[in-house]
Amino acid sequence: MLCAAGYAAGGFWVESLRVGPLPHAFGMRYGALGDIVVFVLAVLGMYLTRPGRRPPARAQVKRALVEDSSGDVMSV
Repeated sequence: MLCAAGYAAGGFWVESLRVGPLPHAFGMRYGALGDIVVFVLAVLGMYLTRPGRRPPARAQVKRALVEDSSGDVMSV
């Protein structure tokens, strides 16, 4: 995906260098718009497939201590 993002960034730069009558949409050439779409999708794909944090293998839950009305401390 990193390669696709880099390729799209380079393609956008090349499209900005071109001159001549080519079809436009939203004030940009079709090739530049395609490069933007590929770049956004590649970056989104990298974000969604990034390695996440995993919980420790032996997570121990500590019990909270609660005081009852008589002042004794009890485990929950």
